[in-house]
Amino acid sequence: MIGNSKKLDYIGAHKNAFEIEYLYPLDIFEKFVETTGDCLIECSCKIKKDIIYPARFDLQFSDKQYVHNLNAVLKFFNQVEARVGVHLNYELLQQFLGNDFDFSKVQTILTGVDLRHELNESRLKLFIRIGNYPEKVAIAKQLCGNYPELQKLIRYDTLHIGFDFYLDGRSAIELYPEVKREEFKQIQVRKLLEEILSPSALKPLDISTMMGIGFSQTNQANVLYYHLENCQEFLNYFSVNDAARRVHSFYLQQQRAGKMWVALSESELIAGRIENINLYYSKAFIN
Repeated sequence: MIGNSKKLDYIGAHKNAFEIEYLYPLDIFEKFVETTGDCLIECSCKIKKDIIYPARFDLQFSDKQYVHNLNAVLKFFNQVEARVGVHLNYELLQQFLGNDFDFSKVQTILTGVDLRHELNESRLKLFIRIGNYPEKVAIAKQLCGNYPELQKLIRYDTLHIGFDFYLDGRSAIELYPEVKREEFKQIQVRKLLEEILSPSALKPLDISTMMGIGFSQTNQANVLYYHLENCQEFLNYFSVNDAARRVHSFYLQQQRAGKMWVALSESELIAGRIENINLYYSKAFIN
């Protein structure tokens, strides 16, 4: 119970810092968080020029009870869908899972919310990381669409797959092939990255433990993700605006050091002045 209180305190500090008013279904998500055991809570902000969208929270389960955890997530989704005017479309998820999904191939499960004042712009999120499961990687690729860079980066030992469920019935799938730090310096991998990415996009690898690219039909351009080993290095590599600096300043005060994720389009890095960026900060909770 104490652990769950700390989880809500962590979410609450983010809500207070960015003056998040009540947005449906944040209360249902917080009640869901209270029912979970050991986990990682991630708070994030999407910055679009001078506007901050801060009602974004994820929960990653720490245990390996993947069937139980997925069922718990779907129960949470059903509670959200009980409101009049809310409809979730599970077609993409059902096509991916099929009737014979092997949960022993799952590596992690995450769920979360990304909320707006306009109900139809709010969404629930589910992420499933699989490994050594080529049949499901092939299905995920088919559902996501054909991207030359995705074909070059795809791997079968691990693949992060995200599902977006908008409250108005829209849905989307996004694939996140990743490259780890120990692979950055491998000649073949580095050559591949240099073929795909600009020098500006390669530079943050110096401070990253992992990088990935998000592929989705809903993205105007592929999204680059960097997992920074030390959040204090962020401003040395990303020239961001005042809104992003405000977000980062809060988390520097809260965590002083620690890891973070950064997501943005390659064009923002090339331009040298970043106006649109997502920042993610997390904390592990162990009872």
